[in-house]
Amino acid sequence: MHVEIRIRWVHILFTSKELKVLLVPQGTDAYVLPEDSGQSTNPGKYSTKMLAPFTASHGHFISQVNNPVLQRDNRGSYMTFDYYILMTPEMTSRSSDSGKWISVHEALQHKSHISLVISATIKKLRQDLNHQLVEYYLLPIHFTIPELQRLYELILGKELDRANFFRRVLTMDILICSGERKLNTKSKPPMLYTFNNNYFKKTEQGATSIF
Repeated sequence: MHVEIRIRWVHILFTSKELKVLLVPQGTDAYVLPEDSGQSTNPGKYSTKMLAPFTASHGHFISQVNNPVLQRDNRGSYMTFDYYILMTPEMTSRSSDSGKWISVHEALQHKSHISLVISATIKKLRQDLNHQLVEYYLLPIHFTIPELQRLYELILGKELDRANFFRRVLTMDILICSGERKLNTKSKPPMLYTFNNNYFKKTEQGATSIF
């Protein structure tokens, strides 16, 4: 039996102190999540094929959000796979997707399937934060500790004590100080850091969250 396989992509970007997702135009004035579809007798094999362009690139991190079930509508039987893809600002400048980036907060206000998918995505991202290096794929090469803290707060949905966070990340040996400061800031320019790649290589099979 041929089943229509629908794959929805949630592209996630961290920029300007916000988590953002990509919506693409549908028709004249509607925006939706990027989606691919096709007919197959093997849903798992088809979804793997659709992931190939992303898994071939070492710069992407992909995680499956849902466990799809077989459903029916007026077009026949179908299954919908949802995946999130983490992207750095550098990657979005090379992205071929056309559309608009909106904040996760705004996406959650949509009165459509978008809010449901984004809600499930953030929940899965929060789970992955405990054992995957998601921050590594969302931050630029050089970043500040306040930016790292802000990313954690957005994913966890709660504020973290600044002093405790600063102290903890500096004692975990996960960052390397670049020796440079971030420019164009109103207050004293904060120091720029990069991830300690040796640390992340050691923790790829069992990474733990900062908090």
